[in-house]
Amino acid sequence: MRFIVIPLISLSALGSLAHGATDMLNPVTPSLSPDGSKLVFSWNGDIWISNSAGGDAERLTTHPGTEIYPLFSRDGKTLYFNSNQSGSLQVWKLDLMKRGKPVQVTHHSETTLVEDISPDDSQLYLRAYRDFPGRNPLRLYTQDVEGEHAEKLLFDAYGEDARISPDGSKLLFVREGVETYRKGYTGSQASQVWLYDFSTGEYTQPVKSQFGCKDPVWLPDGSGFYYANGEGGTWNLWKYTFANSENSQLTQFKDDGVLTPTLSRDGSTLIFRRLFHYYKWDPSIGGDGERIQLTHSEDLQILMEKDLKINTTSDADFSGSGLEIVFTANDDLYAMDTVLREPNQITSTFSREYNVVFSKDSQAVFFIQDDGINTKLCKITKKDASKYWWEAQEFDTEVVIDSPVTLDTFYPSPDGKQLAYTTIDGKLWISDINGKDSKVLTAAWDTPSFEWSPDSKWITYAHQNDNFNGDVFLTKADGSMEAVNISQHPDNDFGPTFSPDGKKIAFVGRRYGSSYDIFYVDLTSIGSGKSERAQRIENARKAMKKDPAYKKKEEPSKKAEPEKPEEPKKEEPAKEPKKDEPDTPNKPEPPSPNQPDPNNQPDPKKVPANPQPQPKADPDPDPDDQSKQEEPATKKEEKDDESTAAEDETDKQEEESPYDLTNIQKRIERIQVRGSTPNKLVWTSDSKSIIFQTSGGKSTYIVEAKEKGATKEYIKATGSPLRMEKGNKLYWVSKGIPSVATGGKSSGYPFTVFTTQNRVDFQRLLFRGAWRTMRDGFYDEHLNGKNWLGMLSKYEHAAASAPSMKDFDRYVAMLLGELNASHTGFRSKPWQSTWSKRSAWKDEVAHFGLIFDPEHQGEGLKVKEVLPTSPADEQRSKIEAGEIILSIDENKVQSDTAVSKVLTGRLSEARSLEVKGLDGETRSVEIQPISFGEARELAAENNIEKTREMVEKLSNGRLGYIHIARMMWDEFEKFERHLYENGAGKDGLIIDVRDNGGGFTTDHLLTALTQPRHAFTIPRNGGPGYPQDRFVYATWDKPIIVLCNQNSFSNAEIFSHAIKTLNRGKLVGVQTAGGVISAGQVNVLGYGSLRYPFRGWFVIDSGKDMELNGAKPDFEIWPMPGEIPAGIDHQLEKAVEVLTKEIKDKPSQFPKAQYHNR
Repeated sequence: MRFIVIPLISLSALGSLAHGATDMLNPVTPSLSPDGSKLVFSWNGDIWISNSAGGDAERLTTHPGTEIYPLFSRDGKTLYFNSNQSGSLQVWKLDLMKRGKPVQVTHHSETTLVEDISPDDSQLYLRAYRDFPGRNPLRLYTQDVEGEHAEKLLFDAYGEDARISPDGSKLLFVREGVETYRKGYTGSQASQVWLYDFSTGEYTQPVKSQFGCKDPVWLPDGSGFYYANGEGGTWNLWKYTFANSENSQLTQFKDDGVLTPTLSRDGSTLIFRRLFHYYKWDPSIGGDGERIQLTHSEDLQILMEKDLKINTTSDADFSGSGLEIVFTANDDLYAMDTVLREPNQITSTFSREYNVVFSKDSQAVFFIQDDGINTKLCKITKKDASKYWWEAQEFDTEVVIDSPVTLDTFYPSPDGKQLAYTTIDGKLWISDINGKDSKVLTAAWDTPSFEWSPDSKWITYAHQNDNFNGDVFLTKADGSMEAVNISQHPDNDFGPTFSPDGKKIAFVGRRYGSSYDIFYVDLTSIGSGKSERAQRIENARKAMKKDPAYKKKEEPSKKAEPEKPEEPKKEEPAKEPKKDEPDTPNKPEPPSPNQPDPNNQPDPKKVPANPQPQPKADPDPDPDDQSKQEEPATKKEEKDDESTAAEDETDKQEEESPYDLTNIQKRIERIQVRGSTPNKLVWTSDSKSIIFQTSGGKSTYIVEAKEKGATKEYIKATGSPLRMEKGNKLYWVSKGIPSVATGGKSSGYPFTVFTTQNRVDFQRLLFRGAWRTMRDGFYDEHLNGKNWLGMLSKYEHAAASAPSMKDFDRYVAMLLGELNASHTGFRSKPWQSTWSKRSAWKDEVAHFGLIFDPEHQGEGLKVKEVLPTSPADEQRSKIEAGEIILSIDENKVQSDTAVSKVLTGRLSEARSLEVKGLDGETRSVEIQPISFGEARELAAENNIEKTREMVEKLSNGRLGYIHIARMMWDEFEKFERHLYENGAGKDGLIIDVRDNGGGFTTDHLLTALTQPRHAFTIPRNGGPGYPQDRFVYATWDKPIIVLCNQNSFSNAEIFSHAIKTLNRGKLVGVQTAGGVISAGQVNVLGYGSLRYPFRGWFVIDSGKDMELNGAKPDFEIWPMPGEIPAGIDHQLEKAVEVLTKEIKDKPSQFPKAQYHNR
């Protein structure tokens, strides 16, 4: 690859370089010195300091890990920050006067983040993950600045961005909120600023906006605070004053608003970030502030170019002779022979080149050229045709297809005269071999996979319809007929491939339970009339004719006709080079009952099956072969004209339509494959067997294409098939090496390419890849009204210049935030090796299943609660609530002991506790610890059980309660079980989807909750009911009510909408998040995983997009911070009240049975 400068943004917009200094774009987490003269921030994983007016910055930390969230002490002499040096993000401090080595303050294996510092500089305010359950287990704590004593919980309510008032009496903090860079969100997840009063224990919400409020910073006198308000869709700086409740907007940005404001302790200077830069804002002047420029002059040893040694590829093709190979490496094309194997680079561009295919005569190579914005189908030829590909040095490249829509894949026809290609908008195109006369053969939302017939006259393809069901089709390549659906089945069929004789098509499908198998169909008129058994019967009859007992004597009156000579067998056609296919089938598997629907995550790079060539003409025809000899002219002239015309017409019809497609779906035969989903089907050269692989398998198999065909291992290897030649010679890419498999062995042609990769070029293409995936695949083709090309111009250059992949990911996040869409995200791999703490084992802070009493003072740690089924609940290590832990591994502990230091170790080792019992006696307990993550799961289960008991109590036993944590299959199985366990004998059911992050099981739940009642049964001596084995699932037809909240997301929202739409029950709680889009996951250039929304969901009675339109409860109740953890659940109380009234008004479930003889 070589770099081509494509200027999309001016240098003035990004900041120029001065005196060799490097511009520092996108710094994060700023903090100002008390007098406002100095600014500290995080950039490229280190902490830096500069003048608050900008200029050259100095690096304060140099550890290869991540340092972030710097905070000045009140006296400006110490800097606190977070670092992952110890393995997890913990608080460290640096003496700014001595500039010595940083010292660790907090010691925990769970994340601990610094938020603020007390007015007297003695206490740090922390945000930390501990053992609290729920969607947001973060809690706020204080700890002494030396880290010597135990951290103290401020209150049992989640929150972040905590800021202590100047007098220490109150705390501002933030709840809820969406992604940092998302623009314009409105809904129940909008961020909220709260105020906690330590003297009264009361929570108040001083400011509100449907667009969100966040990032509060106190005024120096405590009379109010600055904060970011998203009103109108853009974050701006606002000010709130307590005395008169005045709320005023201070900046007037219309786009790219205010992020992470920080204020000096004296109130003289405020810094915030906008787009890529910091802005300095003077409270005495106001306005929009002035942008400051930060630079550095340090040698950071950022690797800008790296050497690559490449010896594998996923994209290759063999020439017709099989003696030359073309393949991709580092996104360029290389050629080599099979003997010398010295790769010769034949392209060198900024663009990516891939999807390589030799032309029929091997004198040209077709490929797709991709600059990240546009794609072109190109052809490269040698200037000197007499030279071999592996020795030629000069080439001509010609654009064959310059498509305005992104190209997906292509294949030349077997006769080398045509091209078939697909575009990402779901179209399959046909053109001549030079790209002329292009026409659309088929169009759908889903990009089809396809394959040419051996005679180049037909194409079989597969795609999904609007109901996301995949079928296999057959049509003429010239578009002269309407495509025939040859599979016609409500389950997915995909991956069609022609047999070399052109008579059969095989594909993968699901027709029996959840199992995927291989299916094939005979397209010919002969195949249409004979099943496998019918064919065997015919063969048996033929065999019996040889039995003398059944031979008949010829009648004298009839003259025996001479036996016709047997026609010679035609040479089996060989397959043309077949493109590389991914390790998964062209169509994603449909949902099985125990996994999410992979059809919701379509792969935008679907690689179709392979083309196959025509058999070559016989160069030496047999003169004695009567079938090939022309009739004498005199004999032709004697033919009747009418008869000749009729025969010619018949011949023409046979030539144009060699297939009988009437009711073809009824002729499909199954080849059962036990185990994983088959994929990468390839017919053997004799068209009698099929070679295939399985998902996750390590071998390639072969099976006879007939009923109950035997399956056996073909070769102990897997790969991407290219083509099959006569004698079952398989050309493929196996283990990343172009190879040939025959006779049960695979012989590879290893290679080594030495090249270099430029960081800026690579990051530019990676960013474009993410940008284009959204352009081509986002569910709203208008991209929520954004000028998407303008977004590329806005971010590309900065992303290409990012100093690390973490910084690069932030630019992609900013790009995705422009869409204001849920279900988006991007994560890249490191471009160069990154630091992580490595050790022979992992030390963690142990948890015993004990919740300690934060109010206890003095000797030991008092047990407030024991989590059920935890180690402390086991009989051999039982500990009771109220007991006191006096020591841990002989280390005495007090209520203020920083126990994390004592508890850190390997979880595999048992710990020894000295316990003071309720009777005052002490005993030793040996206990096996668990992790804090496991403790949170146990605490969540404990909370669910407490809620169930609360429903039981509030309803006097009349109502059941089921909590659905996720819309996943394991939770649905629990739901079925709980219908009996928790619903038995109940008159109504409360279904709780609060804090449910989504999944796919809504329709399964609705099937259980809306089963039609058409009859009831009564057995002898029994009561009315219905046979449960006749239901699809366990069912519930009594009244229900559903609890939802702002954290009910995605499929949990679809469920909530459905309950209202179907009038199945009432909703109680908070409007759901408004985050409903089906999202796919795509790999971008092998270096980034992009989550992108490809399918919208709409309310059926109004047509409204569920995105940004959460399900509204019939009774909306916002809980106050801390209420639900304290066991106060007003949403649940309301649900019980409403449902109790409903069951009183509900008539009897069954009428009185009327027997016919009574």
